[in-house]
Amino acid sequence: MGALSYYMDPYLPERAFNAHLNVGWWNHNEAGNMVYDVGNRQYAATKISTELQYAVGTVYPTSLFDYRLELNGISYINQPDEFVYSRENWMYVTPSIRYKFSSFFSLDLGIDIRLMGNEDETNTTLVPDKSNEDFNLPNYADWKVNMGLNLKILPFVSTSKSAAEIERQEFNERVEFFQDIVEKREQSQDIQEELEKLKEEREAAEKELEELRQIMEEEQK
Repeated sequence: MGALSYYMDPYLPERAFNAHLNVGWWNHNEAGNMVYDVGNRQYAATKISTELQYAVGTVYPTSLFDYRLELNGISYINQPDEFVYSRENWMYVTPSIRYKFSSFFSLDLGIDIRLMGNEDETNTTLVPDKSNEDFNLPNYADWKVNMGLNLKILPFVSTSKSAAEIERQEFNERVEFFQDIVEKREQSQDIQEELEKLKEEREAAEKELEELRQIMEEEQK
């Protein structure tokens, strides 16, 4: 299995767009092993199946939310025997969002949507058709909802840190400090702009009132 990550800002990886790729090769090595024991019949694998596993994900972070999109699945290079139930290639796309309550606590919510793997390729003349029993479900669900709760507990654990980790933490704290200053300055600028608009509107209203007063005085003469 191999992993590759790209961060638009390597100094602040959690604050900028980032993308990730995972690719792996899996050898089941099942030839000669018993796979199923159904009733009075046993099914032993006659060949070795191999598959390619992959996952691609992107994250677009903001101050309050992380917007994420992931694509993952498997693709058989050598398919298992026909009596194996999960012998289909499959693929899911997962849009998700992370709500960051604080730096120590966040909540994940996403949905897996199947893009590939809806056809059952199992030879049901060899093994019972499980999809028609109970709920008539496919080998892989059409969709799945997933939720996650993230708690950051490391700050509460007494651990020794290296000089590089301490420097990194201090750097992040300085960035957060200056970011707060920028946000407060932007808020103050917005307030100042609103005050300027209110001032202009008041001056315009006073001008209109003065014009009306002059018109009324001329009519009275």
